[in-house]
Amino acid sequence: MDEQAAYEAFINKMRSDFRTFLFRSFLELNPGTEFKPNWHLNVLAYELEQVRSGNTKRLVICVPPRSLKSFTASVAFPAYLLGRDPSCQIICVSYAQDLSDRFAGDCRALMQGRYTKIPFRLLVFLRNVRLYRNCSLHNAGFDWPPQLEEY
Repeated sequence: MDEQAAYEAFINKMRSDFRTFLFRSFLELNPGTEFKPNWHLNVLAYELEQVRSGNTKRLVICVPPRSLKSFTASVAFPAYLLGRDPSCQIICVSYAQDLSDRFAGDCRALMQGRYTKIPFRLLVFLRNVRLYRNCSLHNAGFDWPPQLEEY
């Protein structure tokens, strides 16, 4: 297999396999950091693929801190979903605004990454992706958490 054919095979694998996309995404956003794949990432990638395909409607991820669960579910997975279907609508919720901003920024950086944008030609629709900042649930039409005046 020549170099171009190997490259095309890798790109096709990233397009069709979330686990491959996840592993490359880590290297894309963390250059110089050693990536240590582990069995739990394989399980997590499989379970998120089940969510994408519609086989799983609800998923709770319970793993220890520093297990790449936030990176996997809040950064790489939204980028993968948008790459496969640019019209996909995703809501990522966090307990803290700065954490939410970081995840959104990392997701955008991933979609603009040297290797990760290629499988989906992400630059074509990137300008249509809007990242909402400082958006509370109340402003989005939800009444939770209740405003202080309501107590």
